[in-house]
Amino acid sequence: MTELTLIRHAQSRAQTGEEPWLDPDLTPLGQRQARAAATYFSGNRFDLTIVSPLLRARKTFELMRVRTTEIQFDARLVEVTLNRGPGYDYRALLPYLTPSYGRPDQSDMWLAPAGRRVASLLAELRGFPGRVLMVGHCGTFHVIRHYLLGDPIDGEPMFDRAARALIMDNVALTTARLGASPRHDAVLQWNQPLLPQPAVVDPRSLQVLKSPTQSAQQE
Repeated sequence: MTELTLIRHAQSRAQTGEEPWLDPDLTPLGQRQARAAATYFSGNRFDLTIVSPLLRARKTFELMRVRTTEIQFDARLVEVTLNRGPGYDYRALLPYLTPSYGRPDQSDMWLAPAGRRVASLLAELRGFPGRVLMVGHCGTFHVIRHYLLGDPIDGEPMFDRAARALIMDNVALTTARLGASPRHDAVLQWNQPLLPQPAVVDPRSLQVLKSPTQSAQQE
């Protein structure tokens, strides 16, 4: 059995409209969120940590100071693009260099649909004998949730109102179990907050939202 812990990156500058969507940095609040999450992770150790290569996920991981045996960057965890076209095309970032503290991406699946990326990653992890932490993005974690619940998504997910209500908050935690076969998979807890969630402004509507979960942004 493989124990999975998923944590969404801290608040990014794309969420506040300060930077484009593709590869933004963290906001000052996001940096504080990640540092505060370090308290939780100080008492935990992982056998493998898989980090999205994108800057907002990497910075979150670095600031959380996670104790882990192995670190792997993996393009299968990059955020879903929802086929949104210009400004959402990872080819603008490639080739993408990651820090030397982690093993470079081996999958080369930057441009693959989210469903294919997730299926490949979970198949590779199935049977891994230990605790795995993933640091990534709400859209991709939504796809992982579908797979773990036996409702796989082939390509890019659809985000209707009901789906958006399940989107993980910044630095929220999900735990799951990856069994010997898909029928033994389980989501144990979903979107558990490690920190209070601040109100954010959706720059497209200029409305104050109660939580990043309610924002139409998938950053």
